[in-house]
Amino acid sequence: MIQTSEGFRKAGFNVFHSNLLYADYQQGFYASLSLSGSLSSFAAAFSAGIEVTYDTSPLVVPKGSIHIPEFAAELFTSVSLRVPPKLSWPSGWNPPDVSYYHLAPNNEAIDDMDADDSVESLIEADVAQEYFNVDGDGVEVTVIDSGFSRSGEYPTTLRYHPFYEEYYYSLLESRYTSYSTDGHSPEDDFEGHGTAIISNLLAVAPGIDLSVVSDTDVVEAFNLVLDEIHPDVVSCSWGWNTGTIPQVPELQSLIRQAAEQGIIVVFAAGNGPAHGWPGSEPCVVSVGGVYADDSGVLQASDYASSGKEDVFHGRKVPDVCGIVGMEPSGILIEMPTEPNSAMDLGQSMAGDETSESDGWAVASGTSSAAPAVAGLAALLKGVEPWMNVGRFKHVAMTTCTDVIAGQSASGDNATVGFDDATGAGLINVYLALKTALDYKISPDIYIGKTVPDGKYYNFYDFTGPHGPSHHIDTVGSWHYGYQFFGYCASREGTVFARSDGIHIKGWFRQYDTFPEYLRPGRRFLRAYVLSVDSEQILKTDYILDHDDGTDWVYVDTTITCSPEWGLVRLAFGRGNGWISDWQLTAEWADVEVYSYGNWDGKTIPTGKYVREGSSLASPAYMGPTFRVDTIGSSDYNYVFFGYSSDTYVPLYEGVTISVSGWFRQDDSFWESLQEGRRFLEVYILYYFGRFTWRLDYHHRILDYYDGTDWAYRHITFELPQGFQAASYHIAFGRSDAWLQDWDLTAEWCNVQIQIDYPYP
Repeated sequence: MIQTSEGFRKAGFNVFHSNLLYADYQQGFYASLSLSGSLSSFAAAFSAGIEVTYDTSPLVVPKGSIHIPEFAAELFTSVSLRVPPKLSWPSGWNPPDVSYYHLAPNNEAIDDMDADDSVESLIEADVAQEYFNVDGDGVEVTVIDSGFSRSGEYPTTLRYHPFYEEYYYSLLESRYTSYSTDGHSPEDDFEGHGTAIISNLLAVAPGIDLSVVSDTDVVEAFNLVLDEIHPDVVSCSWGWNTGTIPQVPELQSLIRQAAEQGIIVVFAAGNGPAHGWPGSEPCVVSVGGVYADDSGVLQASDYASSGKEDVFHGRKVPDVCGIVGMEPSGILIEMPTEPNSAMDLGQSMAGDETSESDGWAVASGTSSAAPAVAGLAALLKGVEPWMNVGRFKHVAMTTCTDVIAGQSASGDNATVGFDDATGAGLINVYLALKTALDYKISPDIYIGKTVPDGKYYNFYDFTGPHGPSHHIDTVGSWHYGYQFFGYCASREGTVFARSDGIHIKGWFRQYDTFPEYLRPGRRFLRAYVLSVDSEQILKTDYILDHDDGTDWVYVDTTITCSPEWGLVRLAFGRGNGWISDWQLTAEWADVEVYSYGNWDGKTIPTGKYVREGSSLASPAYMGPTFRVDTIGSSDYNYVFFGYSSDTYVPLYEGVTISVSGWFRQDDSFWESLQEGRRFLEVYILYYFGRFTWRLDYHHRILDYYDGTDWAYRHITFELPQGFQAASYHIAFGRSDAWLQDWDLTAEWCNVQIQIDYPYP
């Protein structure tokens, strides 16, 4: 990779970002190199000319149809190009040259801005776009801000800022809509703020459908979001100090409604010592700031806010971070803005070396970081359309680059792991997409298979009377004595083999050419429980029998299974055990496969008082919830918890456990008694059998200062030296050690547990 990068530099290119990433055991290593250069440099190095058009979509040129230089030929198999649509900027509109370290929003603008790097590159959005071929296509993002400038002053085809027509012409031509509130058109961006920050959104997700609503009346803006626009993601780079919260209950209600409808709402946490609201709402993604210096070293931005929200009982902000500059003015990212706007003038006065009326500003803040995070949300929504805010936080927060240095504007320090200054850290778009796609929930990715392998079958998808359907048959086969089935190859096809069984609902159909007397024992359709690698059949069970005929039948059934199987896949098909071709066929549509799992409430010592069950209090955007409490108890000095048999895992010293999800605690302690008594923990439990448990390790999730409202937490801890190797249950609960009933409660939902084993 070093030799290849140096080769391109000698050929006249600027090399900005290189990656050598392990993809998987089948694909091996994936290499990516981001560079830019003149059209003449490209023509000389690749022996190819380029037609300059207004089409700025990526052009992927496979190896063999283009000359790849000798120094890169062994490492790379294709070239992905983004060609600027014009040979030069309109007169007087070139990005101004500045003399200090600064960034472009997107890679394509690095040369024009003479920038040192880009936001797109630092958060690895460029790698994600190229490797996964994603750009947010079909996802709508609404930006509620000061506007998006369009003016007769611009000497461009569509009368937008030359920056946007240079790099995002196709979006402006057909995928952009504006909405006004109080008669104020977003195209009159007197503040210049919205025009600037949208550049960071498009750097991450250039293929989105963009809608912009002026923020003159933010309540009306959110009404438009809910009643008319119905976007997938909303980006907001504004707010007030937290004392404003009680004054705008209508806005608070609308934001929560958006989250409950599955819209991912992203808010800037704020700049300066005091964090802002609505960025501190528990149901939004709160975005802080991380600074990357000219060597790529990361630290918390001392220009970006952080903090703990008392109104929401200790909700910490931010959740994640984007790129933000440092004090005193956050000058870092060169962005377009409306000429003569407040931002154009203000940044010039702050010393960004641009003029007060040139339509350019070098700035940053959580205002520019939030749209970049919204861009990540758009990419994730593109591959997982049903993703909600809880799922997004899990994916984004567990894939962030940890930031361990620096201090926020609020005085919080960045440390190893989740911290008060930067939350989970700087978003990593590539890793977030990889995580989402590795576990992509897609009911449409079915493939066919036989056991033994290599026997004959046909498999295809079609649209039937019950929607998208799947078909597998043996028409034309001369083989016999084998099973054939179709199974979902993605994460949707996997489910935990829980003790209460696997539930299957959906439409099924079978047919064949058996004469009537041969149908018993031969005409049937089965569900197959497969190992997660699909290599082993763990169990089969009948879905349809010969009595069910050959028409579509709706089935609602449960397959018993062993929790020891862990994660399994469900397949549907038939057995071909006969010497002739009887043209066996199986079809299915609108199938749901799920397992509830049995969370049980227990205590140590056994026999103390605990209530268990589902909570009725969790907001819709969080998902199904489990609860244990001691309400009505006269016992004391015991631990109570909920555990699932599906969390029975081998553990030993050095193993790292990560827990993320939504948690809540409640009790009736007086304020003076809360410290040291109000907490919720994860427990590592050893089960002896006969209802006897031993608590071998515990780690705090919520403390007294976290209050009693829902809080999203991501914690990681390592089991200590000397921890006994055995299989353990992972549980959540509290300790009741006091002489009266304080109504202790613990609740959790949408929890993900990851176990990382050290190398031997």
